[in-house]
Amino acid sequence: MGIIESQALCELQAAREMLVELCSDRLVAFKRAARAVEGIQYHLLRPVRIAVLGEENSGKSLLLNYLLRHQILPTSNFSPDDTEILIRYAAEPCVYVVNQEGRRTRLTSRAFGALSKAEAWPVPKPSNIIYQASKADVAPVISSDAPASMMFARSRMTRSPSRLIDVGLPIEILKDLEMIEVRNIPDSQAATPASAAFRQVDICIWCTLATQAWKETEAMSWRRIPPVRRRSALMLVTYKDAIGDHGDEGKILERLYRATASLFSDVKLVSFKDAVAGLLENDPERASRLQDASNVEAVERALLRLVHERQALRMRKASRLLHMIADKLHHARAGSTARDIKRSAVAERLQQIADMLLNIAPSASLEVQAA
Repeated sequence: MGIIESQALCELQAAREMLVELCSDRLVAFKRAARAVEGIQYHLLRPVRIAVLGEENSGKSLLLNYLLRHQILPTSNFSPDDTEILIRYAAEPCVYVVNQEGRRTRLTSRAFGALSKAEAWPVPKPSNIIYQASKADVAPVISSDAPASMMFARSRMTRSPSRLIDVGLPIEILKDLEMIEVRNIPDSQAATPASAAFRQVDICIWCTLATQAWKETEAMSWRRIPPVRRRSALMLVTYKDAIGDHGDEGKILERLYRATASLFSDVKLVSFKDAVAGLLENDPERASRLQDASNVEAVERALLRLVHERQALRMRKASRLLHMIADKLHHARAGSTARDIKRSAVAERLQQIADMLLNIAPSASLEVQAA
């Protein structure tokens, strides 16, 4: 968050405190205004949430592990289809199982592995995110040294996700960007923690295998996602390294652009195998070649553009709402001259903040274009 954005949020907090001072049992308008400003604060501060979707073994976990620079998720299909994994910022590593009724059970793990070079010490352990998926209401604490195959139980039924695994990690990127790995599209109307988490998604990333990209089953799954969730979407064609002939890459992209016209803002080929190898490579020249071959930088730029666009959209929406609140305050009656003076001051302050946010919003997209 930039200095100007932080200043706008501080100004917004001060305006809300002034509104709270004006509130009384008889002044309902000020209470409503204070609640509305509080809601705007929440949405401006909330990290952008991305959902990573796709069929089995399409590279979802590889993408998340690369973005986080940690081996958080196993790259095999250990996890059940009725479980969704939310990864967000926390001061200390923690894992919670949230069942269908919303009951949270904390599990323990100290084995979050980090991507590091060969000479790093201590050598990071393999990923051991822990959760018990075979029973909705039972989540015993499992040793962090247990093998991943015992921790990730496979569900026999494919259904809308009912269980949520809430993972908190002290990784800087998570302060601005929360991530959800989705195995089965949640029912948008269901009152489950998994569905509620998915309803807050801002950006969808669909992972598809380069060797069999965008099958009919994938198209059907994508159409199940509510249109409001698909407004900002990116398709990643994974396992680019499996394409034998470089000439085939252009053919694959051309076919996908035709097949997915208007469904995604962009389509990118990527090899996370090469991207991770580049991170771990000690030879700078070889590391650079691997990164270039992976095309991961183009993926990161495309994702950054979508994130900035969503942030700019939030600011523009907040600006409109603040102008509406200010207009209503200008026509309200505070009951005394002193209160009326304060009411006018709050209204003017909200209008100034609205203008400030509107001025900030276009620059978010311009930053990406400049990059």
